[in-house]
Amino acid sequence: MDEPDATAIQFAPPDDNAPGGPWQLEVIVTGTGFQTRGLPLAASIGAVLVEAILPFPDGSGFSGYLATTPNDGDVLTFGFAVATVTELAYHPGEVA
Repeated sequence: MDEPDATAIQFAPPDDNAPGGPWQLEVIVTGTGFQTRGLPLAASIGAVLVEAILPFPDGSGFSGYLATTPNDGDVLTFGFAVATVTELAYHPGEVA
């Protein structure tokens, strides 16, 4: 199985009815190789954990929620057993 690769990230205001909240932001990550595995996927934007992670069924990415807003320029880190640091960053002006 190929290692996952994130190619894009999007931030959006969360749905007020999203379970487990309240959340500050929803995060959507797209790429390849995110098929479900024996180990759970973990991710963070800087020091802010991505919670309630839901991998896409086709392995093309995942979505989740942030309880707090990351710092401008904080980058995505993700992995199953080993975290992969990326260059995909949070910028407050890019919230859809």
